[in-house]
Amino acid sequence: ISQAQSTDDRQTLSPQIRYLGGIQRIQYVFVDPEKNDIVLAGPGEAWRIDELGQVVGATTGRPVILLQDFLVALRAAFAPEVEPITCSIDPTREGIKNLRTLMTSFGRLNGPDQVQQVVARKQDIEESLGPQRVSVSGVDPASRFAWTLVVADYRMKCLGMGLEPAPIAGMPSYLKMLKSHSKDFMPRWWMETDYEALLTDAAGLAWELRGQGVKVLAEDERIGADGKRTRTGKVNKVARKWAETMTEKYDELSVVDPIFGQLRNCMDMAVVGALLQS
Repeated sequence: ISQAQSTDDRQTLSPQIRYLGGIQRIQYVFVDPEKNDIVLAGPGEAWRIDELGQVVGATTGRPVILLQDFLVALRAAFAPEVEPITCSIDPTREGIKNLRTLMTSFGRLNGPDQVQQVVARKQDIEESLGPQRVSVSGVDPASRFAWTLVVADYRMKCLGMGLEPAPIAGMPSYLKMLKSHSKDFMPRWWMETDYEALLTDAAGLAWELRGQGVKVLAEDERIGADGKRTRTGKVNKVARKWAETMTEKYDELSVVDPIFGQLRNCMDMAVVGALLQS
């Protein structure tokens, strides 16, 4: 990086550097005291650019880790005041009120036939909510790292509410799984880290990340007539089942829809950044 910046024409870094040699997940961190170096290791291969412009493995289709994302993770870990890395997409009160009015027009939904009325009007649901607020903390909101968090969260919500069909089998939307619905409650889903304790050797020179990396959680929110959302600390069994299904299928989903693989890579990099800082 220093060499590229020091040249008169500020050369672009080679793909080998920008794509970190094609590594697709950071599984191991090795410390080399003699060379004063740190080695990141994990599965990887040659890469290609897919139809969406994302860098993925040439044969597996798994997303490749990018240098720019790793730099953001390191900056977050070594910041003077470390913040939690979060992302949230939240409807406005006005949007919630509009949605509540729309749901009231359906009446009390009992049985799959009535619920499918909601599914058939998914565009009306999306339009009733209107523009939503996007917030990011812990990393530069203008970074690709932050973009990954937002897009993955948006895609998850689209899959959950049936606004887009799941790209894999065995993952119906929450609305299709519903047998009844109340306008006074709305589920909220989010993704967070899911790791086992890091494995290390006695000398602390080798480390392994273990666990799936990502899990999906859910909670019911009470919706007031004024559009205010209130956490309940509870979750209905259908919303929980949908979250568990996405968690179970996360690895498969991350290949077909690389944004979810990119999100897990961001979580891996954040964990590695925290490890290096400590």
